[in-house]
Amino acid sequence: MPDITFRQATVSDAPEIAVVHRRSSFLPVMNTPEEDLAHFRDREFARSFIWVAEVDQRIVGLLAREGEWVHHLYVLPEFQGIGIGSQLMAKAKLESPNGLRLYTYQENHRARAFYEARGFTNVEFNDAGREEGRPDVLMEWRQAT
Repeated sequence: MPDITFRQATVSDAPEIAVVHRRSSFLPVMNTPEEDLAHFRDREFARSFIWVAEVDQRIVGLLAREGEWVHHLYVLPEFQGIGIGSQLMAKAKLESPNGLRLYTYQENHRARAFYEARGFTNVEFNDAGREEGRPDVLMEWRQAT
């Protein structure tokens, strides 16, 4: 297992973060690399707290959270299955102990299974989806009392 470190991202990490997003996304490529970079640099860093996971000083995963909303959780395909996503989610749960919410695509069975295994439940299924036009599901985690 590689040596993995976690840290808060800075805006200077936006180019690497955009690449992780692009390479790890469930959806087919919909934006240019420049649009992906602008999204993270101009939008996500303005609204979200972003954790990154690094291996050999290379960003291999990220989680972007705004309050109780998880906007993004991505891990490079070659680093999936070794606990990086689980550790990023654990950090988000510690920072938002009252609960977390997120959207994922209904057809993204791997992501849904990942979230369900970490205590998330399906709250609402949306057939219209968001801007991508794909049906999604709102999932929620609440700390057991």
